[in-house]
Amino acid sequence: MRSQSYPLVSVTSDDEFALLAEAEELTLSGIMRAGFDVVPSEKDAMLRASQATPQTYTIHRDRTTGLRICLIGCHGQKDGAAYKLAALLNQMIKDNPASKPDFIVLLGDNYYPDGISSPTDPKVQEQFFDVFAHADLPYIRDIPVCVIDGNHDLAKSNETYFKTFGNRTTCARTTNPLALDPEQLALQQVAVTYHHAPNSFVKTDIAYAELPKHCKPSPFYSFIYGNTELFFLDANNYIKDYLSMRRQAAQGMEISLPNQAYWLEKKVELARLANRSVIYFTHQPFFTCGKRFYHGDAYLYLDQSEIAEWYQHAGINRQAAGHHIVTYNEMMSTTIFDWQKLPADLLCSAHDHHGAFYCNKEAAKCQIIAGNGGHTELQGMKYFGERQAVGGFIPNHGFTIISNQNEHPHLFQIDMYSLKWAHYLEEMGLDISAPQLSFSNQSSQALHPDIEDEEAKLIRQAIFDACESYQAYLHEMQTASAGTFLSPTLYKYLSNGVTSGINMISSLFYHVSTTTTAEQTHKQHDVDIKLMHEILSFLNNPIVFDKEIMLHFLRARMAEMSYRLDIDDYRNAELPEHSPLANRIEAMIYLHCGMSLKDVFEKHGIKELQKGPDGPQ
Repeated sequence: MRSQSYPLVSVTSDDEFALLAEAEELTLSGIMRAGFDVVPSEKDAMLRASQATPQTYTIHRDRTTGLRICLIGCHGQKDGAAYKLAALLNQMIKDNPASKPDFIVLLGDNYYPDGISSPTDPKVQEQFFDVFAHADLPYIRDIPVCVIDGNHDLAKSNETYFKTFGNRTTCARTTNPLALDPEQLALQQVAVTYHHAPNSFVKTDIAYAELPKHCKPSPFYSFIYGNTELFFLDANNYIKDYLSMRRQAAQGMEISLPNQAYWLEKKVELARLANRSVIYFTHQPFFTCGKRFYHGDAYLYLDQSEIAEWYQHAGINRQAAGHHIVTYNEMMSTTIFDWQKLPADLLCSAHDHHGAFYCNKEAAKCQIIAGNGGHTELQGMKYFGERQAVGGFIPNHGFTIISNQNEHPHLFQIDMYSLKWAHYLEEMGLDISAPQLSFSNQSSQALHPDIEDEEAKLIRQAIFDACESYQAYLHEMQTASAGTFLSPTLYKYLSNGVTSGINMISSLFYHVSTTTTAEQTHKQHDVDIKLMHEILSFLNNPIVFDKEIMLHFLRARMAEMSYRLDIDDYRNAELPEHSPLANRIEAMIYLHCGMSLKDVFEKHGIKELQKGPDGPQ
């Protein structure tokens, strides 16, 4: 059993430990025995954290199969959905032991709103151990959890930024006193590891069973596991490190260590020579289809001189660029892939509060966003320009499991799950361990079995075409409005630290001048976009449902759509450019099937307009 915290017993001397060990059969190995941990003082844990340097650890396990990892991001909100997700994973493993992951990876934002103040902060118990080591979840208690920092863990958020007016030295109106000391703040989750498992990571060759429950040996680190190397990166500080490395190299200076960008170059080179597959775990994604595509947040991680330095290196004139900003996501992508030329087989990230799969083979990028791990504020899709590469989008709470096989270490399967989907499967009497969407890292197309029913094929294609035309319209409107068509709130403009006031005012004017009573509001679009992704996920899921179930599911979702134009006859109708999704689906059904959607429903005995998001009523 791995090091837990039920209960914690502090030991302050060798004599005291000897007495306790004799009574409770304990060993000073960092592994719990008889329900107790040996816990060093908070000061000792912080000292060990401050001395920790980035290492590569080789993890040994006697098994012939490949790798399985469960990805959960942005989970650290008290009373969020994280425990429900942990319970779902626990149930899946109970029902199917072969589905048990080797690791759970927390992709950052583990403690909202601005991290923890010490390794004994009550949040650690509430939001880590009470979730991933809960006594009621025995099938996940012994799975090691690998941890990276998110922006909130390091108090790099809009909330903290505005509370401190962008100056951490002058204002302390935050919930965490360490928000003003980013270096100390970055050590806290490292110290959690050493507080609960003091003798962990003292060597670089480690048996799997010796790993502690909470794995964060340093701010960034890597594991070699079989034929795969897992790189756990601190994306919050990566660009800062890259600029520092470049500056020192240009002056002929020795690189100041530890430097993450320099470290990654050396480690990836070794992984390539060994023909290991490479996975990057970062909080911030390299590509985003969420709100940050239009409203960047680089100012949270870099000061203005560093942003200017990056722009200069990229050959971009900031004044000439106008309202077009380079987001932090683009900075990460350009720096690691274009400048450092460090590709990976798989990119795993969070930050955006949704689940998404992105695979652009031309750009050699395959990325998972698993930021739907528990925060109550889920976020929708805002950028539709690369929709063909976005194979799946889940706007509900969930997690993703990635896996490979030893004989094919560079080929990964990606399975996406959600609470809502599990509930639907349970209502249908089906196995809840069936994923909502499945992919490989070779294509953005979902792994979906062939459909033999010709009418079902036509209906499915009609819905795909309707969703494509709707997304094309949304992309046009988002592009014309610099991303404000779906986000016309003052906060979105204020949170963009580099958008000029003139551009802000012109964008607001654009939205007001182009929105009429004949068009949907952005809130109505948000509803339709979410329902669209639920429909697309259903049509692309790896289970073959019969046609009647598919139609019931479609009818239930369309009943939730809050807006539609009054069109009775689609035979000769020309849809307006701003037509909502419901009308587009009805028009495409008529075009592909030669009958109205109402007639299709009646043909299959579906007469009542079913409400409710959870499938057949």
